Amino acid sequence: MRLIETALIGLVFIGASYGLFWVRRWIRSTPANKSQDVPLRAAALVCLVLFIVVNLSDWPGTVLADFWAQHAILSATASTLPLVGVGYFAFEAHDQRTQDRLDRSVAATGRGGVVDHLVDIDVALALIGWEHTAVKRRWPTFDDREGRPLRWLRQERALIGRDAVGAILPTDPRRSELPHEARADLWQRDLVDQCIRRVMAGIKEWGPILSRSSDGQQDLIDLGDIRLGLLPLADHSRPLSMSDMKKVQRQCRALALAFEERSGVTEQNLRSELLLHTERIQ
Repeated sequence: MRLIETALIGLVFIGASYGLFWVRRWIRSTPANKSQDVPLRAAALVCLVLFIVVNLSDWPGTVLADFWAQHAILSATASTLPLVGVGYFAFEAHDQRTQDRLDRSVAATGRGGVVDHLVDIDVALALIGWEHTAVKRRWPTFDDREGRPLRWLRQERALIGRDAVGAILPTDPRRSELPHEARADLWQRDLVDQCIRRVMAGIKEWGPILSRSSDGQQDLIDLGDIRLGLLPLADHSRPLSMSDMKKVQRQCRALALAFEERSGVTEQNLRSELLLHTERIQ
């Protein structure tokens, strides 16, 4: 009978040890954008409680004191497993916190990189209100289908943004309000198409970095919303809705400002190219 009891208790503790490693495997399977720190700390706390309970059960006069005294190996195993679990999960929790801090730092860099894409889209949409000849005069290669989308906006970058006192530069296309109507010429549709490809390039280039943080998935969803807002504007079968275009501009400016701030840049050091989401948009 005693042999059976010993075997059963041994199986219980073997199952408990397997359960600890199963818990670790389950934590490891947590999606990359979810922090594993809290589950690891919870597992370490459970092991600590089990370790305390096992030691209290060995107190003289308790029900299990005689049992532990008669089963030295089982007693040592029962007290060692929770103690090992405490150390293991506590170390893993510390390591995970370090990794989370690294991921947040890397994701902040990714947000800073996406800001350039959003500013380019904002400026390109402002050019919809210009005459084709005026755009061609300022950026002769703007309608060139070869090369990366909106690459031509990197030329004459000093003409975009604010001056020393914070006023929008006279040469910035966003200084003028978008018209209430547009002719929807072919070059305007192509310009919107470049905006779509620009936001897709941002998702492709910075998506793997942004998704490393717990909130990076939402950042990618916000970028996807901008793409969805641009798609109807590039559709030749639909009229060019200036109200929808202004809405996308607001989204770009708000998201660019949010990304810049969350990338660690202070308010005093914000890029001069960033505009508030309501500036010059009526």
